[in-house]
Amino acid sequence: MPDSAIHAGRPNWIIGLFAALAMALVGAAWQVASRHAVTTSLGTIELAVLRYIGPTLVLLPLALRTGLFPAGMRKRRVLLIVLGGGLPFGLLAFAGAQLAPVMHMGVLLPGTMPLFVALGAWLVFGDKLAPSRLLGFAIIICGIVVVGTGFDAATLHQGAWRGDLIFLVASIFWAAYTLALRDAGLTPWQSVALVNTWSSLLLLPLLFATGAPKLVTASWPDIAVQVIAQSLLAGLAGLALYSVAIRHLGAARAALSGAVVPLLSAAGGWLVLRESPGLTSFLAVFAVCAGIVLASGIAWKLPRAAPLKKPEDA
Repeated sequence: MPDSAIHAGRPNWIIGLFAALAMALVGAAWQVASRHAVTTSLGTIELAVLRYIGPTLVLLPLALRTGLFPAGMRKRRVLLIVLGGGLPFGLLAFAGAQLAPVMHMGVLLPGTMPLFVALGAWLVFGDKLAPSRLLGFAIIICGIVVVGTGFDAATLHQGAWRGDLIFLVASIFWAAYTLALRDAGLTPWQSVALVNTWSSLLLLPLLFATGAPKLVTASWPDIAVQVIAQSLLAGLAGLALYSVAIRHLGAARAALSGAVVPLLSAAGGWLVLRESPGLTSFLAVFAVCAGIVLASGIAWKLPRAAPLKKPEDA
C-alpha cells in the first residue's frame, strides 16, 4: 500500500490550521451580517430559516444516507451535536446580537468558548492544562471583563449586558458541540448535514407557531446578503471547516479559529455598522486574541526542525 494511502487519514496540522483560519473569516463575516440583520430588517426566526433550510436542502441526499441517528453513534452524542451546533445555538446567537454590539459578540463567543472547551475536556476526558494555556485563559478573562463591563465609555450600550449573558450561554452550547464532535466518526460534511437537517426539523414547529413575516417585508438585497452569510458561509462552509479543524487539531486547539475573530468582528462593526469602540476596547480585543492563541496551545504543538548535527557527530 502506498505511503500516501497509509497517511491519508492521519491528522495534518497544516490542513487544520488553514481550516481554522478560514473559519475565523467566516465567523467574523457571519457575526457582522447577523448583527446588521437583526437590527434592521430581519428577526431571529427569519435568520434561522435562511441559516438552516438552504443547507438542509443542498445536503439532503447525504443526510438521507447518514440518517438522523448515524450508525454506531449514541443518541446523547447526537443530541449534543444538534443542540450545541444547531438551531438552539443559532437562536441564542441571533438573540444576543439584537442586544449587544458586534464587538461583544466577537469577544464573548470565540473568546469564552476555549474556556468552556478546556473545562469540558478536563472534566470529561481528563485532559491536562499546561501553565502557558492557563495564562492564556487569564488574559482572555481580563479582556472579556474590560469589554463586557463597559469600562470604556464608548462601548456602553443600553441593555448590552443581557446580550452578553446570552452570548455566554451560546458559547457553552458551542463548546458542547465541539467536544461532542471529538472522535464522533463523522466526516465534515456528514456533521454539517446532521446539524442542518435536525435544525430544520426543530424549526418547523416554530414556523408553524410564529411564521417568518419579515421575510416578506425585507428587501431582496438584504435577503440576498443573508443567504450568502447564513446559508453558504455559516451553514455550509463554516461548519465543514470547523469539523476539519477539530479532526486535524483536536477539539481544544480548534478553538484557534476564534483567535482573530474578535479583532475582525470589531473592525467589521466599525467599518460596516459604524459602531464606535474606544481605544481601551480595542486593546482588550487584542488581549483576547493573544489569550486565545496561548490557550489553544497550538504554538507548542507545531513541528520543530531537527537540530543540525555537528561535523564530528556525522
